[in-house]
Amino acid sequence: MFVNCATVLIDIVNIRGERKVLYENFNVLRDFNSNESAPLNNTLFVVAVASIDRLTWLVKVVIPEISPDVQLNKPKGATHYKITAGAALVILDHAVGIEIIVTSESDAFPNNSATPGFTLNNTLAPNALAPILLVFGVSFYQEVNSGYYSLNN
Repeated sequence: MFVNCATVLIDIVNIRGERKVLYENFNVLRDFNSNESAPLNNTLFVVAVASIDRLTWLVKVVIPEISPDVQLNKPKGATHYKITAGAALVILDHAVGIEIIVTSESDAFPNNSATPGFTLNNTLAPNALAPILLVFGVSFYQEVNSGYYSLNN
């Protein structure tokens, strides 16, 4: 909610009550954390490399090997984790809205052994000139009787 307010308040073109999120204000979203109680930079201690290729429309995040005992701040009770990446092609015309949202998710990795590096890929629609938002996160799970249960973290 705070980021949305911040991006709207930056609009110096429109009058009060008609302010909008403008393309040029998307930089406010850089490094935004949606989980204040467990920010990503206090949870996952590896450098993931993100790239957006507008020629192939491939949005990818390359995650290096993860040693969970050292590079992962796990909540109590967690036995596994997943890494998720998403991309959205954002059209700010209210009649159109967001055109495409795609996500990819890793397998559930045990948090007691090293995870080899991997890449998460998302492909968007070609030929769009709109901004692309990339999101990235980690989720924790508890395995019980071969089922994975999401933890509130």
